[in-house]
Amino acid sequence: MPSTSDTPLMASGSSSPSTSPYDLPGGRSEYRSSPWSHRWSRPLVFIALLILNNLAWSYLYTQSGPSSLAPYSHSQVQQQDVVPIAHSSPGHKTSKQNHASLAPRLETIEISMVMIGADSATEGAMTIKSAIMHSSRPLSFRLVCSDDAVPIIKHKLSLFNRPAYSVDVAFYPISLDAIKARADRAGVGTKYFAGMGGLVKVFLHELLPGVDRAIFVDTDMLFVVDPVLLWNIFSTLKPGQIIAFPTLGPKSDASRICTCVMLLNLSAMRDYKRPFMSSTLLPSWSKNGISGKAFERALSGDGLIPDADRTKFLKFNPKEPLFGDQGIYHIIWTHFPELFAHLSLRWDITHCRNGYGLKLGRWQDEGGEELSETDQIKSQLYTEEAPEKHGQLLPGILHFNCQGKPIVWEFDENHVENTWSSMITTVTRYKWIWLNRGDGSAILRNTVIQNVRFGDERAAEEERLSRLALEEGGVGKRNKARLDNS
Repeated sequence: MPSTSDTPLMASGSSSPSTSPYDLPGGRSEYRSSPWSHRWSRPLVFIALLILNNLAWSYLYTQSGPSSLAPYSHSQVQQQDVVPIAHSSPGHKTSKQNHASLAPRLETIEISMVMIGADSATEGAMTIKSAIMHSSRPLSFRLVCSDDAVPIIKHKLSLFNRPAYSVDVAFYPISLDAIKARADRAGVGTKYFAGMGGLVKVFLHELLPGVDRAIFVDTDMLFVVDPVLLWNIFSTLKPGQIIAFPTLGPKSDASRICTCVMLLNLSAMRDYKRPFMSSTLLPSWSKNGISGKAFERALSGDGLIPDADRTKFLKFNPKEPLFGDQGIYHIIWTHFPELFAHLSLRWDITHCRNGYGLKLGRWQDEGGEELSETDQIKSQLYTEEAPEKHGQLLPGILHFNCQGKPIVWEFDENHVENTWSSMITTVTRYKWIWLNRGDGSAILRNTVIQNVRFGDERAAEEERLSRLALEEGGVGKRNKARLDNS
């Protein structure tokens, strides 16, 4: 007996053990055999089902969005460059990540600061806190500091451990003697009150060799918006622009630019063929250094620059620049303007210039929350020569300089109801434990970098080792030649 797989279900013109509704009198069948009846019936059914399946998935996708498809995604998706976002409802606690919702990995924002001394660290801790409070991205803080600054910041960080986004803090301990030695090799110095702790800002690119770019902020500043808004400005810089800082226009003297907040393309500043700061350790750096060339150009003419009061002119002296590091940046900016971009004044709402007219004000003061853009622009101050003199300033970073206090947050005037006092109180009184906003998936990490050295020292060491290798290679070849000839 043939197997069922070899027996056709219906056959025209042949008898069947059972009758069929298609059978007609005389043994004839109404069913008509076709070349399609056997060979193509199953594939056609399969194709029809496949089309229906695709239509169903398309409907589900358009009705519910791509997130509804996540549970059915292939497991290999989890191996891509993504991080899970966990969602929890009130009253429901979970430490597990919800892999049903995936988002692209967020870029880490690099923020560099200088903290030389305990007071500077105590002050700068509030800057760090303000950035974390407002950030929607992971943050990496690179702190060039003295040894006594490390435990102060570490203590603050120990007060929370579940940030909403990962926080990485790296300490780069450096001594004042090491900074002075590097300044001497560059032919610069300072008598400004900030001392060597301020002057080190012209060498940040050398101290942070693993960082391509970073936001720099002083310790007397507070973020009042998401740092990503400042970070995104990197993408607007033109090719060749390696530094951005606020100015009051192209004719600004050293007092009218601010190195308190900068966007630094650190990798471009480290170009060994054209280093940002010269050094006597390497002949090529002395010859090709941008700072050295700027000093030469400044001194080749009359070398005169406006004094601090802008009432007379002084001879530029790189060993005693006005406003310390700011005077050095200013000379380079003057002679190599193509390397710089203007950074909006919104990132330096400075106390020195009354916040350019921006203020919260007191309760029930005129010009409250419904202040118009036109009225604000009319009330803005000190912007006559600034690129945005006709545009609205939006507060991004508040700068509490020109106060003459070692820790500005301890200055009573800043806590009396006035221009920005409530904002200061909000940040300084905000509890560190309230930064425990995450579900445990983000990390908080701090590291102390050992054997911190300047870039010219590393470059000189590399050149020395290269010469030794060449010399040893030459000796080896000569010894081999002697053996071959013996």
